[in-house]
This record gives sequence, C-alpha cells and structure tokens, in this order.
Amino acid sequence: MFFLPLVSSRFFYFGSTFTKTIFFTTMVEITFVLWISQHSWKPQKFFSPFFVVVGIFFLSFIISYLTGVDMVQSLWSNYERMMGIWTLGHVFVFFIILSTSFNQEQDWAWMFRVMALSALVVSLVGVIQFFETGTSTRITSTVSNSAFLATYLLLSSSAPFILFIHGKKINAVSVGWFSVLTLILFVLVLTGTRGAMLGTGILFMVAALMFLFFGPSREATLGLSNTTAKKIVTGLFAISVLGVLLGVVFRGSLVNSSFNPLRRLASVSFSSPAVEGRVLAWRVGWEGWREHFLFGWGVGNYNILFDRYYDPRLVDQEPWFDRAHNFVVDFGASTGILGLFAYFALFVLAIRTARDAWRRGRVSFWVFVIVSATFTAHLFQSLFVFDTLSSLVVLFVLFAYIQGLSMEERGEFTQKKWTPQFFVYPALALMFLLFYLGTWKPAQESRVGLQGYQAFAAGQDARAKVLIEQALLYDTYGNIDVRRSVAEYVFDFLKAGGYSRTSSRVRNEDEMKGVIDYAIAKMEENIQERPMDVKWRMYQGQLYNLGAIIFSEPNQEFARAAEQRFLESRELSPGRPQIYLEIAQARKIQGNISGMWEILDDGTRLAPTYRAMHYNALAHAIDLKDLVREKKEIEYIYRSEAFPDYRTITEAYFRAGRFGDAVRVQKDHIAQKEPGLGKEYKNEEIAALYKDLAALERGAGNKVGARDAALRYGELMPEKRAEVEAFLRSLGF
Repeated sequence: MFFLPLVSSRFFYFGSTFTKTIFFTTMVEITFVLWISQHSWKPQKFFSPFFVVVGIFFLSFIISYLTGVDMVQSLWSNYERMMGIWTLGHVFVFFIILSTSFNQEQDWAWMFRVMALSALVVSLVGVIQFFETGTSTRITSTVSNSAFLATYLLLSSSAPFILFIHGKKINAVSVGWFSVLTLILFVLVLTGTRGAMLGTGILFMVAALMFLFFGPSREATLGLSNTTAKKIVTGLFAISVLGVLLGVVFRGSLVNSSFNPLRRLASVSFSSPAVEGRVLAWRVGWEGWREHFLFGWGVGNYNILFDRYYDPRLVDQEPWFDRAHNFVVDFGASTGILGLFAYFALFVLAIRTARDAWRRGRVSFWVFVIVSATFTAHLFQSLFVFDTLSSLVVLFVLFAYIQGLSMEERGEFTQKKWTPQFFVYPALALMFLLFYLGTWKPAQESRVGLQGYQAFAAGQDARAKVLIEQALLYDTYGNIDVRRSVAEYVFDFLKAGGYSRTSSRVRNEDEMKGVIDYAIAKMEENIQERPMDVKWRMYQGQLYNLGAIIFSEPNQEFARAAEQRFLESRELSPGRPQIYLEIAQARKIQGNISGMWEILDDGTRLAPTYRAMHYNALAHAIDLKDLVREKKEIEYIYRSEAFPDYRTITEAYFRAGRFGDAVRVQKDHIAQKEPGLGKEYKNEEIAALYKDLAALERGAGNKVGARDAALRYGELMPEKRAEVEAFLRSLGF
C-alpha cells in the first residue's frame, strides 16, 4: 500500500490517478475481509476523542453528499480526480484497519521504514528524471504532477526524520536515514512547488523552535546532550535566517537563476499573476461557499460553484477549477463549516494527542516534535495545493498512529471477546460486489474507451465509434470522461492542423463531419447526465461553431445550435468572457452582425482588459470592412499594450486580402523585435519574421520589397540560400 505512488498504467484514462485509486480500493477491500476475520475488539475503547473527530470529518462528506447539488459526482468523482466518497470511504476503512492492527512501537517502526523506503524509490525516479531533463523542468516522478509529488514527499519526510532522530547515537543507520531524508527533500525542491518548499522551511523552523524552547535539557539527542544539541540547532537556525535574509536582499539575481526551483521560489510575489489568480479563485470559492455555508455544495462539486461565480478576471488563468487549491475554501465550499471545522480539529487534536503521549512517556520528545511540525507544515502547504490519494494515504497513516497513541491500552484489539466469523462471508460477498461495481466495470470502461480514443487518433473512425459505444455499455461514472475524450480529440486534432478546407492529413470533409457529429452527440449525452456542468454545453457549442465554419459551406443550423448552447452556458456561468466570443462567432455566421457587436460589447463591459475580446473585435471589423470599429480597436490595442500581438493582426489583414496593411503591421513587428537580435531573440526568430514579410510583400505586389525581405532572411539564415534564390527567381529577379 505504501508503494502506491509507484502504481501507474498507460492502459487507462488518467493512468496515474485512476490506476492508483483502483489499486488502493482493491487492496483495502481485500485487507478488510482478512482484518474482520482476525480481529475482535471492544468498541467502547476504540472511540477516543480523536476517532470521534475523524468520524465527524467523514460524516461531513456524507451530509454534504445528501444535501449537495450533484449526488452522483459526489459519490464517484471522475477518472481525473477519483476523490469522491467512494475513495474517501476506503481511506476511512484503511484508517480503522491500520489503527487497530498495529499495536506496538516496533510495528510502527516497521511502518515508518516502509513509508520512508517508498518515498526513497519515488525520489530516485525523480533524480533520474532530473538528470534526463535538466534544471529547467519541474520533475513529477511517478506521480505525474510536480505539486502533488511535493505534497506527498513533504508528508513522507516525517518517516526518515523520525527514524534518524530516534537513534541513540550517530552511526551508519542514522546516517543512512539522514541520507534518505536529504534525498527526499532535495527531490521536493526539484519539483519547484513553492508552497511545499516554504512548508518544508516551516517544518524545520517549528521543529527547531519546539526543541529550543521545550526540549528537555537533561536528555540526549543522537548521543549529544540536549544542551550541546541546542547550541548546534541555534547556530543552524541563525544561519538559516541569515540565508533567508540574503535571499531577500539578492532576490533580483535569484529570479534570473538557471536553477528553476530557486528561480520560482525567488519570484514569489503577492502582485504576480499566479498569486493574484489564486486569490481571485479563493474569492470565487468564498462567494459560492456563502450560498451553502453549513453543509457545502457536496464533495466533488466545486466545479459547479466555480462556474456559477466565475470571475472574468480569471480568464487568463486556469479556465476550469474543480478544487480551490486552499483547504479552507476547499473543505468549506465542499463540506460546509462542519467539514472544515472537523478537518482543522484533526490536526489540532493530533498535535495535542502527541504532546500528551510524550508527557506520559509513551513516545519520545522528538516524535512529538516531528509529528507536530509535519502537521503544521502540511496545513501551511494545503493553503496552496490539495491532497491526492498518494499524500492522503500518508496523512492518514500518521493519523492512525495518533489514534493508537490516543488509546489507553495498546493490546486492546488483540484481546478476543467474541469471534465474529459470521461476519466474514457477508463481508466477502460485499467485497466482490463493491469490487465489481467500483473497480472492475470502471476499469473496463476506461480501458476500452482509451482504445477508442487511440483508434480515432489512428484515423480508424468506424472502429473508434464501436469501441466508444462498447465502453459506454459498462455504464459507470466513467461515462462522462469517455464521451469527453471524443470532443477533446476533435479539439486536439484541429489545433494540430489536422484538417483544413484545402488539405487534410487524415480525413476528408465527409469523414471530418462524421467525427464532429459523433462528438456533438456524445456531448449531448453528457449534458443530459450532468445538466449543471457548463463544460459540456461549452464543449458542444465549440463543436457546433467549428462545424459551422471549417467546411466548404457555412452551416447555419450548426451556428444557431452553437448560439443556443452558449446562451445556456451564459446562464450557468455568466462571468466567462469566452462564452461571449463564441456567441459572437455564431451570430456572425448567421449574418446577425448587429447581434454580434452587441454581444461583443457586453463581453467588453464584462472583461474590459481581456485581450482576446479586442483582437476578436478587430478581426471581425477587418473582415466586415467596419473601418470605424477597426480604428477603435487598433487604437485601443496599440495604446494599452507595450507588445501587441502583431501576428494576429497581420493574419486578420492577410485573410481580408489587405496585404498593404499586413505589410505595415509586419514591419512594426520587426521594428519592435530586431533591436533585440542576439540578446532576447535568436537569428531564427527574426528570420522567420522577414520570411513572412517577403510573402506579404509579394501578395501586395511589391516585388522590390519582397526581394529585400528575402535577402535579409538569407543574411540571417545563410543555410537557406537555395530557398532564397528560388524565391527571387519566382519574383523574376
């Protein structure tokens, strides 16, 4: 179970998350049957205050499920997250099994060893990845996400830390565990996750301060008297503070460091777009939480809240948020004040329980310190990231350890009071049923559905549709993601240039229409199954808009359907500027030009600084020969942006056949960038601009200008001499 982060498969959608989850739930179900056949226990002794809080925490999920806005999504979640009540319930069972099965200190010592070795293996994979990719890439190891990897490693670092500091003296064993701890933290830094890096600093700061202020002076640490150890820790603490101060002073230099984690850490700023975007997202979560303050929107339903209260200033950030990236907003919005209170109480009571255990002599002072510091650091990093299953399992291992400390008698659970063998067969039958419904069917649907997606990618449309339909026959919570994959395949295919009116890499027009029609039908099914999720209406609207314009004849029916879907989307998520752009496109195809300008003006009032709104308005004005609107938009763009998107403007003029204007804008683009040649820009980048200019000059009928631009292209790219000469011959030179 502790090697869960290493589990992954390329045979399923979201192969890392989904595979880890079905492996975990299967192992928990098998273990539960074995556990119930072996354990008899006295329930009245088990219900400690800490267990009651854990129970309230999971009870808040059930309450939010019953009172939330989408019960199915709360129960199962989806392939991408796999954090519904189904998974969380297995975590709760895992917690009970673990806390009742490990009754002695040596049991937990072995548990911590396995946990540390698991993190070591994950870290070694990360180190290999680091040497393969270099310092500019954030490593992900086997977790497939750098932030999730960092969260897992921060919690897991508690195991080698405890094993290292528990040594009676410095020897080969303690040095070994210290090396494991160092490697884990080094890989954590390589993830470039700023919240986790700051959390690591808090972990060691809290541990140092607790030792300095509360460490028993008469005891020893690693063979050193605590009096001597405190002097060493004081020195290390002072050096660390000095290092932080120097980092602040020389922050400007660190921001330009070639070491990506250091550069990211130095770039932390409350005014940075990333931080501003995160704060805006938290505000959205708070606005939604207020609507369902007591019990929340339901586990897994944060995306519905986010859509409804979407802030248009988030348009340049992540478009889809299904978690708040802040435990206060996340648990508050999903499970209400009850769930948030229970979650926070878990950490407070865990630290208090560890303190009481230390005072009673059941654990060492350092176990109390490390547990407290780890929980504090995790709470801090949870202000910026959220747990996945890999980190959640480690967290509840630590909670199970705390539960063991909270009980008065260690051997309570092995004392036979009755033999509940009559529970075994019903439990076994229940396990098979749960495995079939929650693991086998979703796994088969995911496997076959992915084969369907791959068949589309190979151009085997008929086979792809058969496989997709076969997958959907399993009829599980994965239906949404299987259908989603069809639409996203179309988007990815077209984005990669897979189809145009003049040429196609894989499909002709009829085949492309068939794929788009099929994707539209699948999105209709998603809309029926998840009517409150705006994403599927927007996906279908995009497909309609694409189908209306990419083929040889504009499709008015598709344009009307696109407008209708996006008008519905606006009702569900009125703050999304993208919706206004799509409605404008649909109305233009229908010839409703006044309606197009009306919706664009509405969008501009909603998001006045959104670049795409103005560039789209400019492109429409150029295409429709609306010189007044064209002048207004071009003046706004040039006035408000230090670095306008010249390429977009040039392409708009080019499509309208206004080559002279396209040439003028392209020259502006070159004039802006060429002074940075050899500094900010490479020869290839500037040469590409001259190559485009040569083509535009030829289109404008200016052969001399085309020749001069081509010659400049040849100067910058001498190896392209033959290409330049061929172009000049085509001009008649």
